[in-house]
Amino acid sequence: MTYDHWDVDDPDAERTQVLPPVGETPEPEPERTKELPTVAPALTPVPVSEPVRRPVEVPPASGASRPVDPRGTDAWAYQMARQNNKGTTDVGLLLLRLLSLPLLLHGIAHVVTYPAFVETLAGTSLGAQLPPDALAVALIGGQLTLPLFLAVGALTRLCAALQSAMMALVWMFGPLVTTGVFDPQTGALAGEAALAYAALALPLVFTAAGRISIDHGLTSGRRERVATRRIEKATRV
Repeated sequence: MTYDHWDVDDPDAERTQVLPPVGETPEPEPERTKELPTVAPALTPVPVSEPVRRPVEVPPASGASRPVDPRGTDAWAYQMARQNNKGTTDVGLLLLRLLSLPLLLHGIAHVVTYPAFVETLAGTSLGAQLPPDALAVALIGGQLTLPLFLAVGALTRLCAALQSAMMALVWMFGPLVTTGVFDPQTGALAGEAALAYAALALPLVFTAAGRISIDHGLTSGRRERVATRRIEKATRV
């Protein structure tokens, strides 16, 4: 149904609206959209990582010295020996040196019975070739001093060599001449005491006294300086 419009120019005229037919749904008016100005998104600052600085490898100049592996030098062997040396080894060397101390008792007994000791030496083959008094003094001095030097670890190699040689001579010109290698009464070695003191001192000629000794305290600094110089010299070759 439609209604006639009044004249538009007539201000008193009532405006009419054209209604849609019955049963028809009026089309909705399109929504008005408003275009908003586009706002540029805020720029997020991108962290700039610092460049990785790598060392510049400069090729060695011709004729320049290159480091040499020092593992084949004497200094390297010395350092390895120091690192591999265990504390129990030094304790064992100390006990080995202390075992020569009973030789002092023989020296003290010879001092007490000095005249009889001189007569005994005069009856040996060695006393027949050397003055018995001088030989007695030398033997008594060695029996009193060498065990003490070994016990404290002073001049260990020299004292060990002297004690081994002295007691070997005592065995050779004493029990070996009188009774032979074996004692007929016991069946054991003749003069075992002299052989024992020679055997106790002989290993110290090759091993030295160890770190629990006077020798080590006096020579450790020198050995370290020598090893340092050898290593430095080996790296400059």
